[in-house]
Amino acid sequence: MEPSEKSVSQDKNADGIKSIRRIFALAALASLAFMILCVALMASSRALRFDQKVNQVIFECLFYGGLGFFVTSSARFCLDIMYGIFGLLQVKITELLAWLALSIFSLVPIAAMYAFLRLAAGFQA
Repeated sequence: MEPSEKSVSQDKNADGIKSIRRIFALAALASLAFMILCVALMASSRALRFDQKVNQVIFECLFYGGLGFFVTSSARFCLDIMYGIFGLLQVKITELLAWLALSIFSLVPIAAMYAFLRLAAGFQA
């Protein structure tokens, strides 16, 4: 096999790999936007005169949005590592570190919601 044939086959795989990486990045961005929308609805719930049950549904949507943000950002990080291990794509270390930081940072909203629920349970007791 000549080197030119090898690079052509790698280019075909690289397009598919880059599109999969882009899909996971867009999914992480979409879940982050969904979380921001939920926070905006929670902040304006008094002005919009939402019922308590609507606020609970919005809070649950916020939780699942945070969970989706964590899963998609961690999946993108793991994909980059796996592509690097198998030699399918040359991944830059700065990009890997950025996705690692984002996947760790994505735990912050989930932890904040858990802390808020624990605090609210303490006030009810």
